Amino acid sequence: MPASHRRFLRNLKPESDGLLNEGKGCFGFCDKKAGDCDYCGTGQCCRAIDYRNGVEGCELAENVIGSKCGNWRGETPDLRNEGMACFGACDNTAGDCGYCGAGGQCCRKIDGERCVPGCELAALHWIEDGPGSQCGYFSATECEPTATIPTPTAPTNDATSADEGPIEAPTGGLMHEGENCGGHCNNESGDCDWCGTGQCCANIDWYRGVPGCELAEGQATAVCGEFSAPYPEPAEFRLGMPLGTAETPESISASGDTVEGGWIRDIASTGEDLHFTPEYSGDGGKPWSQFEMSLVRDLIVREIRRASPGRDEISGAKFLRLAFHDCLLYTDGEGGCDGCLNWDMMGNELGGANGRVEDREYEDFERKQSNNGLQHVVEFLEHVYTLDLGHTYASECWSTPATVSGGAWVADTRANPVWVTSEDECHQLCLETEDCAFFTVPQLRFVHGRGPCRLFGESGTVRQLSRGRLVAGRAECPHESWSLQSTGKSRADLWAFASLVATEEGIERHNYACDGNRRSPHGGPVMCTQFEGEEGCKIAPARPFVFKTGRKDCRSTLDEPYKTDKIEAFPDEHFNGTMTVRFMEEQFGFSGKETVAIMGAHTMGRFQQQQTGHKYVWTSDFQAFNNQFYRNIAGREDWFFDDDECTKVGDAWGNKGQAVWIAKMNQVYRTGAPIQWIQKKVVCPNCADRSYERGGRHPDRLAQDRDCCSNKPEGAQCRPDGFGPVGSTALERDKDFSDGCEYSHFIFGNDEAAMGSDMGLMYKFDVDIRGFPSGCPGLATFYPSANRFSDWTCGIDGRPWFENPELSWNDPNLSRVTENEWTAKGCPAQCSRQDYTYPGDDLSLADRVERYADDQAAWVNDYIPAMERMIENGYGDAELVVSYGIPVYDQLVR
Repeated sequence: MPASHRRFLRNLKPESDGLLNEGKGCFGFCDKKAGDCDYCGTGQCCRAIDYRNGVEGCELAENVIGSKCGNWRGETPDLRNEGMACFGACDNTAGDCGYCGAGGQCCRKIDGERCVPGCELAALHWIEDGPGSQCGYFSATECEPTATIPTPTAPTNDATSADEGPIEAPTGGLMHEGENCGGHCNNESGDCDWCGTGQCCANIDWYRGVPGCELAEGQATAVCGEFSAPYPEPAEFRLGMPLGTAETPESISASGDTVEGGWIRDIASTGEDLHFTPEYSGDGGKPWSQFEMSLVRDLIVREIRRASPGRDEISGAKFLRLAFHDCLLYTDGEGGCDGCLNWDMMGNELGGANGRVEDREYEDFERKQSNNGLQHVVEFLEHVYTLDLGHTYASECWSTPATVSGGAWVADTRANPVWVTSEDECHQLCLETEDCAFFTVPQLRFVHGRGPCRLFGESGTVRQLSRGRLVAGRAECPHESWSLQSTGKSRADLWAFASLVATEEGIERHNYACDGNRRSPHGGPVMCTQFEGEEGCKIAPARPFVFKTGRKDCRSTLDEPYKTDKIEAFPDEHFNGTMTVRFMEEQFGFSGKETVAIMGAHTMGRFQQQQTGHKYVWTSDFQAFNNQFYRNIAGREDWFFDDDECTKVGDAWGNKGQAVWIAKMNQVYRTGAPIQWIQKKVVCPNCADRSYERGGRHPDRLAQDRDCCSNKPEGAQCRPDGFGPVGSTALERDKDFSDGCEYSHFIFGNDEAAMGSDMGLMYKFDVDIRGFPSGCPGLATFYPSANRFSDWTCGIDGRPWFENPELSWNDPNLSRVTENEWTAKGCPAQCSRQDYTYPGDDLSLADRVERYADDQAAWVNDYIPAMERMIENGYGDAELVVSYGIPVYDQLVR
């Protein structure tokens, strides 16, 4: 922050301003000091760690995430940091300690066994799975020792922990305080004998979460000091092996007669069948007519087609994610698809005081799963659920595209229209304006929508237009009013229906791209598909989705009927493969086959960094629904797309590129989590699009790319590395994927990525409580550190680390820091195949992934029944009825 800004903040008069900037990040504005701060007015800038450490003014900040301004001052808690490690924060002294609150004590179990004053009840109230020293209420007036305290004249040296056995009295306490310690401690941070009971730490150790260096913030160089104040461990998310209780279903036969009709997208209804619905006598949501489906489908599709990479609050992927989250069970084992979400953390955005997400601002234990990011799509569907469909979509009331002709302007809105944020707002304005009978307004986005509302008098008439998105409406409509809500439909059925509509739209978008219509007829981001124009590119499922109704909405006592205070049993993005299967088995009764099939939904959508900490996309054609998700994680050779022309970038002789997967820290949390996997491709630079002129990368790498594109053989995409005949692959002749003209690099700004729960279906690895994967040769150097990538020695843009980076890219004296067999392959993670086979299945998880990667039809025909089963979670077969699908025509009541 500029010094002038800091002076301004210091000159504020908090007495007159009260609390300022409530709920905003503040540490950077408060000189990284907790407590009273002018930026917060009369409030305080606090973090949860400040509450734990007893910082004055932060007595009420126990649950603050990050740093926030608020009224955090209060009385010192009687007990603080219960069950947390405390010896380092309490001068290695048992008994009363401010770190444990006004009435709490810091004790070890053995202190209770020895009746150390203040710790008389420590052994009795001990948390066996907790740390070696703990905060708690341990004080009592009476105690009977059960352990012997060693005398100073006869010390013992056989103690191995702080919990049990005689303890050797510290011989020197903190030693060499403030002295440089790196060399004396073998350049290792944290506990060090040379520092006595202290630690060797610098600010960088605090920043990357080195245990024992929790209090080293701002320490410029590594010195000895009392820096230890252990944080709580992150919540345990890891699951055991699958139980094998689910039955593996048979696949839909793709060789039989393919059903042509029956898709929701094909419904064409004029409204005559409004009351033609299947028979139903249950107490869930009433069945839908085809007219209702067609109206709601069009509203949803219209909103999906407005989504863009920068504005995708209501994209097709959001509807799919909503259905999954809605159908999760709650932590008490109850629930299922019930039209309700827990709203905790909804709308929360990651980012510290400086707004950077990748700044390790949060502690590891603060990482939490939630429904964050779904608020917009829920609110949109609530708008649809309560919308007066009878009024809005009766032809004599509202019409699109249309305009109003012949009417007198009201309130001069021709020259000065009123700008509104929704069509309903314009309609309401007309109702409230004297002499207004008609209005026009463009169809507006539900989120960030804004357009001109013009009002007309009684003499106007609605005139149809041949094109456009202008809505012409009548203020008063004689048509009957009705909505999904008023006709007894359930919110849960609407959410399920929306997920099917979104999937069908994704299939259509993919099929259009197969024909070369990369933006689809409706516009949108360019979708480059791997098999454009080739036979088998299009998706043609063996049957359509079956839409069932009868789901029951939850009963909410909160401010909105779609909110619940119950908490869903969330999955974790750091699951490995068997954990993912165990979770889906427990939540949905899925087998391994169904788990692998349903995960293909990740082919749609992109990561939201400020919501989850993850970046980029699963697939570069993220609005299309296809099997590219599986091709990516299976490491299939594919084209590298990094421009809007869908240039098929391959190796020098035009072969598809070899995939290389690495792991990456996204650096939201102290030790580097959350962890994401990113794919690189061994290909040429995009010479056709002159990618070397785009900038944003190391200038030497761009200069090398330019040379590779300028000096190449005729017919080659770039100059080949190594020796081999025309048409040979880089895999056959290139001995170094870390440098040269054919090298492993990302699609910059649009990297294809995945989560551990995705990658674990194809590869076998372990995962620790912070989410770091291990157990693969290429991950041996990937652990909490300052290095973001598991392949740091290979570089992040195809330019490795060099001994002398100041030398030019073509200097013969340029030598690499690390050059071995691993770096020659591009530093891959090198995990073995996931060989877990679910009981009753004849294929392993990796076999399933590869089958779906190579056979798109096999995947989609397994996906459809898995999707239907997911959105019926919590209901028996007899509780739901078919409202649309193959069997529906025999059930309609006409």
